[in-house]
This record gives sequence, structure tokens and C-alpha cells, in this order.
Amino acid sequence: GRLSELCHQNGLKLSIEGYGTGPFDCLPYAGRADIVQGEFWMGALPHWVWTKQMASAGHTYGKSVVAAEAFTAQDEAKWKNHPFRLKELGDEVFTLGVNRMVFHRYAHQPWLDRKPGMTMGPFGINFERTETWWEESRAWLTYLARCQYLLQQGTFVADIACLMPERAYDSYYMAAPVHVNTPPGYDHDALSAELLNQMTVQNGRLTLPSGMSYQVLVLPQATRMRVAQLRKIKQLVEAGAVICGPPPLRSPSLADGPEADAEVRRLADELWGDCDGVDVLEHHFGKGKVVSRLEGTVLWTPDFSVQGGEAGKQVRFIHRQVGGKDVYFIASNQGEASTFYCNFRVVGKRPELWHPDSGQIEQVALYRQDAGVTRIPIRLDPYGSVFVVFNNVKPEAEPVESVTRNGAELSYLEPKVLTTDCLGKLDALSLTVAEGGYRVETTEPGTYELKTGSGKSFSAVVGESPKPLEIEGPWEVFFPKGWGAPEQVRFDKLISWPMHSDAGVKYF
Repeated sequence: GRLSELCHQNGLKLSIEGYGTGPFDCLPYAGRADIVQGEFWMGALPHWVWTKQMASAGHTYGKSVVAAEAFTAQDEAKWKNHPFRLKELGDEVFTLGVNRMVFHRYAHQPWLDRKPGMTMGPFGINFERTETWWEESRAWLTYLARCQYLLQQGTFVADIACLMPERAYDSYYMAAPVHVNTPPGYDHDALSAELLNQMTVQNGRLTLPSGMSYQVLVLPQATRMRVAQLRKIKQLVEAGAVICGPPPLRSPSLADGPEADAEVRRLADELWGDCDGVDVLEHHFGKGKVVSRLEGTVLWTPDFSVQGGEAGKQVRFIHRQVGGKDVYFIASNQGEASTFYCNFRVVGKRPELWHPDSGQIEQVALYRQDAGVTRIPIRLDPYGSVFVVFNNVKPEAEPVESVTRNGAELSYLEPKVLTTDCLGKLDALSLTVAEGGYRVETTEPGTYELKTGSGKSFSAVVGESPKPLEIEGPWEVFFPKGWGAPEQVRFDKLISWPMHSDAGVKYF
């Protein structure tokens, strides 16, 4: 905190990677920074711990920017990285709450005639002017910039706050936010004991000064809690909060001696009822209640879900509220294109697709709203992503709820379990709002009929696509100078690079 004061006195901002093996409490330590920062590495490292914990500090302490040391690598880099190889991991950390990439790293290149040039030993993304794709990197950087800009707006949406234990540092503390076993379709923040004291209950939700609010507070899986902390929890429950977790048995502090342990047990008996363990399902106290588990007891409809088979594990999400808009970022972890039937816990707003790769904005035409959920089929490219923005304005065209091709149903927007046969039938179809009507784009010819929720019908006839053009005869390829390839190569037919005998071409 003192370092932050000194920085501000001298016109500086403070950024902290607030975790590691140190004698400090990670969340309030990071919360003293102007810019909270995590990190993530290429490979199987626990980046979800570092990034989620630091994102929680940013959300709960009111920091709009959550940065991350990005794409740090070890021996697996070796100049093999490129934007498509990096995209899935980058999108994943966006969904964990990061909204500013700090590349690790750009190495100084002192020569003009040596490539690929200098590295930082085995570490780093290898992102510098000597990369073969450096001149083509604008599209990827623009994509990241658009994502970061939107994800820095408004307020993060989460249902669960996970109270961190007050204890000496150990690996449990660092991993605690992901050990809560948050049910699919919900999101959470880690909460420091310091901020628990600033929590209030407003309209049944646990609210922080930063503007964050939660449906339920999950207690740490610990047997010890200070008396002051347990009294604060009692006040929150009396005011209408929902608390989930086991009752504490004693105090972790020597303050107040054995009387503290007795007071902990007395307060726990009040809150959890006369129970000897954690098997109690639900106990009402004041205006609120204490429950022993999340699922099936207190949580509302999932904030986001995907129907059909394993699809729920194939799409990640993060939700923010920006003014009157609900903004979801969803990203596929699949290496092939797929159509996903996505459910969003929003109704009464116009859904739009904001494409961060192209900057294009489309009004969704095919969707259904009922039971507090908007259901939209969304096609994502391999490792594809999109922002789904629910705008608080009137739709320009009535939503389409049914699409048939030559009389066969393509869309299944009824709230029912989708079969494997249903999935993928919309893969060849794009349906958007255009000039107050509808625009149908498809690779499958036929007669398409659209029906709205009010029963109106529209039809479109799509003809055969033109046949692809074949490249025949010899052709020439020109290579840039100084990269080890001939300046010009003539081919009699199309071949793949590895088949070429010239090493300068083969490894280009």
C-alpha cells in the first residue's frame, strides 16, 4: 500500500503479479495495485490458477484492467508459434478474466542481416520483427485489441463468491478459487477476508463497493474461522444472504483464548442449526439461509450453457454487463468448426453477434426466448470465438424460430435435449437480419422456409453454387530476398512445400 502511495505521488501507476511463495495475502496484496497482473504459459501449467485469482482481485477491488504476462514459453516455443497456435489459449484466459495481454516477450534484435536472431534463452513467445509472420500479424493484434477493449468495459457477472481462508500461505490458497467446483454454466470470484467486512446485502445479493454482486457466498473448506469473521457472516445471513459451506469448529487465533473457540461453536450452532457435521442441507436464519451444497439448492438457471452431448465442455464463456447491455464472450476449444446451441440467461433484449476478427456486427435472426433464457444456434470456426451482445433496443425484425430446407427441419429451438442427429444441421446455414428482413447464406441449395414466433412465414430459393476454378499449367512463386530461398521458382503443378528438393523452399 505504501509503494502504491509513492507511485501515485510521482505520477506512476503500480502493477503487481500478486501471488507466489511469499508471506502475504494474495488478494489484498494485488488489490493495492492500479493494474493487477497474472500470467499464463504455453504448455500444461496451472495458468488458470494465476489468472483467475488475479482476475478476482481485479473484480473485487474495482480494477478495470486485469493484465497477464502472456504466452510465456519454455523449450516448446523454438520459433514454432503463430497466431492460430496461440489463439485457443489466449481465448481461454480471456474467459478467465484477463483483458490485457503483456507479451512475454519482445527480444532486442541488434542485427539487420541475421534471422531469426536473438532469443531470451528458451523462454518467450518469439514475437519480434524477425518472425516470418511479423508483417502479417496485424489481423491477430487487431483481434486481441478488440477483445481487450470490450472485456475492459462494464462489470463482470458472477453468481458465486468464494471466501478465502485466513491461514499461512500454502499451495491450497493459491489454487483455492478453482477448488470450489463451480457448477458448469456459472462463474465465481475469490474473495478476501478483508473485503468480506465491506460486504452488504442488497436485494438478496451480496454486494461489494466495487459494484460486484453475488448470489451466494461459499465458505472455505476449513475447520477454523475467527470470531469477528463469523459474526460478519451472521450479519449477512440475517440480512438475507445465502451462505454455503461447512460450519467452523474453532478459531485459528490465540486471541481471547479458549473463549474464542466456544464463541465460534456457539455462532456456528446458531447459523447451521444443531448439527454435528456438514450434512445439513438447508437451515434458515434471519432473512437468509445456510446450505451445505450449491447444486439443487440455491443457484438459478445457469448463466450460460450449451446443449447436446459433450458440447458444454467445448465452449468457454465470460459475461459482463455494460450499461444496459449484456456482453458474453464465447470461445470454442475444438479444432473443427461446429454449430452450438447456446443458452443465455437474458431475455427481452436484441441479440447481436460482434465478430472480433472482422469487426462485423450482425443482428441474430434465429433465436427463441422463453423461461428466462435466450437460445441461439451459433456456428464457431475451429477455435472460433464471438461476442454475443444483448442490446436493450427493439429488434428490427421478428425472431425466426423455425427453419426448414425442402420441408426438413433444420433448427431445434425447443427447450429439449438435442440428439446428435439434430446437431450440425445448421452448419451450412447463416441467417441474419438485413434491411428489416432476413438474409440467408448457405452452401446447400434448396427451398428454405422461415417461420417466426407469431406464425409468419418467409421463403427463399437458393440455387447451386458455382463450381470451383481449377489452376492449370505452370505457375511461379517469388520469395523475399535473404531468407535462404531462391528468388523465383517455377512449378509445373501444385505441390506441397515439404516435397520440394530445395531446402530454402522446403523449410520456408
